[in-house]
Amino acid sequence: MAMGSSPVVLGMLLTFASLAITLYGAHNAPWHHLPVWWDLYGNPWIYGPRWVALLFVPVLTLLVPFALYQAATRNNNVEDHGAASKQSIFNIVVLPALFLFTIQTYVILPAESDPKHKFPARIFVSNTALWLLIWFGHNLKHLEPNNVIGIINPWTTNASWDIVHQRAGLIFEISGILLFLASFVVPIGWPMLATLLVLWLGPWVISFAFAYSKAPSSDEPLLG
Repeated sequence: MAMGSSPVVLGMLLTFASLAITLYGAHNAPWHHLPVWWDLYGNPWIYGPRWVALLFVPVLTLLVPFALYQAATRNNNVEDHGAASKQSIFNIVVLPALFLFTIQTYVILPAESDPKHKFPARIFVSNTALWLLIWFGHNLKHLEPNNVIGIINPWTTNASWDIVHQRAGLIFEISGILLFLASFVVPIGWPMLATLLVLWLGPWVISFAFAYSKAPSSDEPLLG
């Protein structure tokens, strides 16, 4: 897939940077067991071995974009895409690495190094809004038809692709802005979790429903 340099290369660079930052900051987390999961109020809930807790996210920083890239390169349609679509696919493939690097640096490591291991929920939710909603939605609007990345379901067709992804991209962006603002004011706990689930899952549900509403007659070939 011609997208300039492979997004896996950027994923590797982010992984190495994440590992370097983690190893540098490991001396601030001297305990043998560290939290790997927190409750709704940011308190440690489940503990695991020190290096598992510290290195789990950096490993995912490489593996997730690598898996997405392998799937994208198997789609022959992508070779014929324009520059904007190829760039958007690059951005979406590398998106998990960018998100996980940010979470490792500004959420996980501070939580592991904190004496009480308090999870910074507001930073996590605000970054979810920025990367997984706003940035994803922006790139979604520039995608051309393919059967790997985008709003992929039985009702997504070549004919309806543009309008579905333009609307879906806008919905994700609006939801992301709302979630970003909410991350600073909604109480941590059940209210924050409910807000996160509604504003993150909502765009997917609405986008799939919109794709269904735009489904043409059954004799038009589906995407792919």
